Amino acid sequence: MGVTASAVSHQVRHLEEGLGVRLFARSNNAIELTAEGARFAAATAPALDIIAAAASALQRDANEVLVRASVSLALRWLIPRLGGFRQAHPSIRVRLETPVSAIADHDDIDLVIGYSRAENPVQGGAVLFDDVCVVVAAPDVAARYRDAGATELAASGALISATQDDWDWRRWAEVNGVDWREVRMANRFEIDDAAWEAASAGLGMTLASPRLIERELRNGLLAIVGPQDGLLLGNYWVRARPPIRRGAELFLAWLLETAAEAT
Repeated sequence: MGVTASAVSHQVRHLEEGLGVRLFARSNNAIELTAEGARFAAATAPALDIIAAAASALQRDANEVLVRASVSLALRWLIPRLGGFRQAHPSIRVRLETPVSAIADHDDIDLVIGYSRAENPVQGGAVLFDDVCVVVAAPDVAARYRDAGATELAASGALISATQDDWDWRRWAEVNGVDWREVRMANRFEIDDAAWEAASAGLGMTLASPRLIERELRNGLLAIVGPQDGLLLGNYWVRARPPIRRGAELFLAWLLETAAEAT
């Protein structure tokens, strides 16, 4: 703290005089909180934590960037490309958080990479790329349905959803003129990776952006089911928390450039 014990003691006494209560009980070189002191400590702790967090954020190295992104995007798109950023900016350290819950801006996050459905475009962020999806499956399943139309796919009982409310397939049905009541689902998962893994294992067909399943397509674990137009489901975006620091500014510029190159 940079102050002596005597100085701290004087400040505590001034606080007690100002409050009109004793916060500490002192006896025989021992000190402990009074009942009033304990209540005061509990009430002020949240505010002190906020001050401590703010001080920590100010003291952070300007060359460190804290990025929050979804698990699927981080594992399948961002991390495989981070080597390019490190090569271009070796002095910048990137910390990546991948929360299971919804992406949000808070704490000391520099950049948030999130996702918005097509009907709810992001406000206040820059779009990285659109989430344009196609129906994919294990190669043998894809071959089985390569000539199937949308109505046949819907009734196959082999569709795998990556959401509990099936919004991805509901959008697909709407665009393809399929009555949702005719759609038969095989499995439902809460995350994209689980649906893609299930499809790779031959459990059915799912919707995926080729951009995020490059490895599976390249290695023959997944294949696109017949000729089809891509379906726009939403987009991935990035938002910086002001004031943006040097490292975050460099990472943001690289991120936007990298996304544009792959478009």
